[in-house]
Amino acid sequence: MEAREYKLDGLIVLELKGRVDEFNTRVLGDELRTIINTGRFRIVVDMKKVDFLSAHCLREIWKVQNIARSKGGDIVLVGASGGVGETVRYVDFPSVVQCFEDLDKAHDYLATASDDAILNFNSTPVSLPKKIKTLFSISTIKKLIGLTALAMVSFCATTKASVAVASIDSVSYSLEEAMSLARETSPAIKLARLRMAEREAEVRMARSTGLPKIIGTGGYLYQSNPTVLGDIVNREMNNIRNPTDDLSSSQFQTRTRFNISKDAALMGLGFSQIVYSGGLFENQLSLREAQRREADAQVAIESLNVEEQVRNLYLGLLLNREKLKFLAAHKSALDQRKIAASRAYSMKTMSAIQFSEIEIQLLKSQQDELVAKKDEQNVRGLLNILLGRPIDANIEPQPVRINFNFQIESSDHYFEIAMHRYPELRRTSALMDSASAYYRVVDSQSNFSPQALVFGSVEQTYGLGSNKQDTSWTLGFGIYVPLYDGRKSGSELEKAASLSSQARLSYLASERKLQIDINEAVAEVQRSRVEIQLAEKAVEIASRKKVEANAAIRQGQLPQYRMSEVLAQEIEAKMTVIAAQSDFFRWRSKLLMLTGQREF
Repeated sequence: MEAREYKLDGLIVLELKGRVDEFNTRVLGDELRTIINTGRFRIVVDMKKVDFLSAHCLREIWKVQNIARSKGGDIVLVGASGGVGETVRYVDFPSVVQCFEDLDKAHDYLATASDDAILNFNSTPVSLPKKIKTLFSISTIKKLIGLTALAMVSFCATTKASVAVASIDSVSYSLEEAMSLARETSPAIKLARLRMAEREAEVRMARSTGLPKIIGTGGYLYQSNPTVLGDIVNREMNNIRNPTDDLSSSQFQTRTRFNISKDAALMGLGFSQIVYSGGLFENQLSLREAQRREADAQVAIESLNVEEQVRNLYLGLLLNREKLKFLAAHKSALDQRKIAASRAYSMKTMSAIQFSEIEIQLLKSQQDELVAKKDEQNVRGLLNILLGRPIDANIEPQPVRINFNFQIESSDHYFEIAMHRYPELRRTSALMDSASAYYRVVDSQSNFSPQALVFGSVEQTYGLGSNKQDTSWTLGFGIYVPLYDGRKSGSELEKAASLSSQARLSYLASERKLQIDINEAVAEVQRSRVEIQLAEKAVEIASRKKVEANAAIRQGQLPQYRMSEVLAQEIEAKMTVIAAQSDFFRWRSKLLMLTGQREF
């Protein structure tokens, strides 16, 4: 089965080709679930190029359709004809999934049907009451449907741009759902898992080296002219060296000891078992297992890196949207201040310089708002890339509750945790083990350690000679002793010693860097938490100033525009809180990654 995915006016078309049988059921389900996980819920399955269709795959489509309908979407079939159409109709599949002849009809259905109509597609139709039937005839209903369709077409034509934007689906993800989806779609994690599978295969290959080996043989021999070979064999068996020797045909046949037949069948069974390898195979197995642990640690490293990126981008998107709200309020306050300042300037109670300063502040506020919108677009695009979604698709992050008052332990405490959980240390430790195992492998080779093995075979021949059956067996014990390899082992031993030293230094460097990073993360978390407390105090003071200013304005002690200035000061204080929280989130995420934890 081949599957190709493409877009068609906001819909997703999954084109299938070849045999879609029970062996492809899981693959087909994974393809459809992957599309749904990326936030696209209206899917067309094109079966025009399908040669064979199994009922198992139809059941899988029906299962995934329930998921799509729960999210307001649907899955429909297109092009089920011939034998494929007979299978679809035989299992009564059109009663649960809509089937169309071409893509245009499927597109019209998914594009025009409302969410309620799609979700209630299989509901029992409700009959109209008799009074309503008498009021509306069939012709009247048809006219109403035609006018409604015309109005819908006109509306779609005038709002084409808005429909194009709305086709980019908006999906709400929690932080855990976003991280889980990113772990499934990340190419770096997939590549690390493939390398992990490769290392596991190498471990199985190394383990199979010391297992017994059994070899079976079989063959068939046919001779076009066996009499020639038989004549030669008979002459050798009867000591007839010269073909011109006077020997009659009857004498030759009488003295014949051996007769060659036209064909012969050969069968054999052999085995071998390594008894002693001088530690070579054991060291090779240790090397492969250490490389597997290194690949496993690399998978954990890539997973933590993806989680850290998703966490930072997700929280950054939340904070940036809060920042946009505060900037909008700030701009509104500045607009009010400008209105008050314009009245004061017209009454000659404010200078032109002061009025220009207010205009500059308003322009700067507009600039900050544009920068914040650009930052939100960039963060949303990066997060969509990690989630495997279109870069311009909208995403609604759900609020995340973060504990700002958790107990901060010492750096040594987190370092002890990281020593057992940090994947980079696990990787460098496995690298050190693999280098040590490689050194032992080369050392066992350079010492010319002997290897011993037991081998044997049983062979049987049918159709050869007068006996028509011949059986033979062998059993042996061998010792392999290398004597000289042209000084190759000495050079490999030097290389292995160098690699072992490099791995040790790499581990020590990773350990020291980890300690430095943890010290920095703990210090920054503590600093950002203090900044949050200071910013919250500033917000509290600004709120009190707002209350006092409001009271002074009511008593006529302050002008009205002063209230806008106080509101602007409060908003700036709240923006400072957001910036401090952003630093806290970032360094807290870094500390989580270094310690290999999700929460503390």
